[in-house]
Amino acid sequence: MDQSQSRPAEGAVSDAPPAPARLPRSIAIVADRIRWRVRPDLDSPGLRRILGAPDATLAASPDQMAHSKLVTMARLPPLVPSGAPLLMRRLNYGRFRHWLRDTFRPTRAERAFRFGWELEVLGIPTARVYAAGVERRLRHPVRAYLITEFVTRATTLHELFAHQKTLSGVQLKNLASCLARLHRAGYSQRDLKAYNILMVDSVQPCFIDLDGVQKFPVITESLAVRDLARLSQEFLGQPREFQRLAPRFLKHYCQVRGRPGDFRVLHDKVLRKLGSRYAVPSR
Repeated sequence: MDQSQSRPAEGAVSDAPPAPARLPRSIAIVADRIRWRVRPDLDSPGLRRILGAPDATLAASPDQMAHSKLVTMARLPPLVPSGAPLLMRRLNYGRFRHWLRDTFRPTRAERAFRFGWELEVLGIPTARVYAAGVERRLRHPVRAYLITEFVTRATTLHELFAHQKTLSGVQLKNLASCLARLHRAGYSQRDLKAYNILMVDSVQPCFIDLDGVQKFPVITESLAVRDLARLSQEFLGQPREFQRLAPRFLKHYCQVRGRPGDFRVLHDKVLRKLGSRYAVPSR
């Protein structure tokens, strides 16, 4: 079949997205001047205690993971004996542009909560979200919080590739499949870096840090290229491996998207998007 017949007009790499995620109404709670949104299926007395004293909970955690003018983050124990540990993140708004942007839109914590819930409903692997909260004064955000599941037995894709210097066939296909499913559902991750993808048991990708996610009616070719080029940047330090892995990744990505005929176009456009950052390795 002629490729021009198999491909729709520019901007339509995507097949029809699945039905949008339908979420139940979240529970609204106000505690300590913080307005919380809580998933009704995950509400519990233990979670309510955290919401009532989030700063004290962070300070008391023996497993502090980060503390800066931008973010404070700590691992919390499970809410029930057989449950998963939690990860609590507080946005401290030490950067003016974050403060200004979140003044006129839902905070990054609230967006990550919403998108994380939607992706879980759609079956796209991500850390389970429990609650998000924000304190505002005269509309300006003072602090914002996100509580999610702490994903165990996982390392970031960045750390995995730095250790292995390559990706196995299973790892590559799973990663391509997850990104294709994200795009098929109409979601783009403009900050698709390897630090924002966990590899559970070294093989199963899991998207985290979802405040950079955007929802579109359809993922256009330009959006797909943007995300693919951003992820590709993480592997340019190993140019020979990138040259070997990139075509395999893109072929599987296009197959899962249901657009195998788009492989060559996407491959060429991603390389052009990378520009001078991609140097063809010498033989």
